[in-house]
Amino acid sequence: MGKLSVEYSRKGFYSKAIGRIIRFVRNMKRTRIRNRVIQNMKPMPCSQNVDCEISYLLCLKDFEMGIIASWSLLHFATRKIKLRFFEDGSLKEEQWILLKSLFPGHDFLPRSEVDKKILSYFGPDSNIVKVRKQNPLFHKLVDIPFLCQTDRATYSDPDILYFADPVELLNAACEESDISYFNRDMESSYFYSTFKLNEMLGRPIPERINAGMYSVPVSSLDFEKLEKFLGEKPFSEFWKSWRVEQTLFAVLTSENGKEVKWLPE
Repeated sequence: MGKLSVEYSRKGFYSKAIGRIIRFVRNMKRTRIRNRVIQNMKPMPCSQNVDCEISYLLCLKDFEMGIIASWSLLHFATRKIKLRFFEDGSLKEEQWILLKSLFPGHDFLPRSEVDKKILSYFGPDSNIVKVRKQNPLFHKLVDIPFLCQTDRATYSDPDILYFADPVELLNAACEESDISYFNRDMESSYFYSTFKLNEMLGRPIPERINAGMYSVPVSSLDFEKLEKFLGEKPFSEFWKSWRVEQTLFAVLTSENGKEVKWLPE
């Protein structure tokens, strides 16, 4: 039995090691291909009179993909867009230099600068400040709407490539209404079932919200209520969960009968 256990553990070790090697080689190939694409890109300067803003949250791991995705958006868009590049704190000076050379005139918001603004407004003891340090997904829920320069905060994940003009997303970004638009998930990915959340809140919340792409009125995100929620159970127990940010988007944007609609799948 002891020999069998050793044999199976060795097989498991070699299997995991081989898997890591395959992933490493695959990622190296992808990075090389993406870098070739980036080398052939022409700069996309920001227009003086823009119709809307769209934000991205970048990280070093998927940096090349984020550049290609945001470039594809500008390439196909028929509206004039200002991009706003946020990051999780992992980008280095060389990445910022490349971003600024490819997207002159757009907005670049390093994590260090955003942290100072959030800390100055909410204070060091704020639940919002604390949870941002623990869960990078909260940059989508807090930073982008909080620092938005228009009435609507619009966001696209850096792995979403565009092959045509995203008319519906841009229409939503330019819309003057209280309607929130989200990408529609295959199923609800909240930390509790929708039924349980409805019961807890005493009202229905929309199902299947996916925060990988959204356009929401900034006024729909009440930061005082967010601060309160984060200090109470059950939200206080899920600060590190990847589901809590989407749960809070569903709770906040649907409050007081506000309407939530889906972007095309």
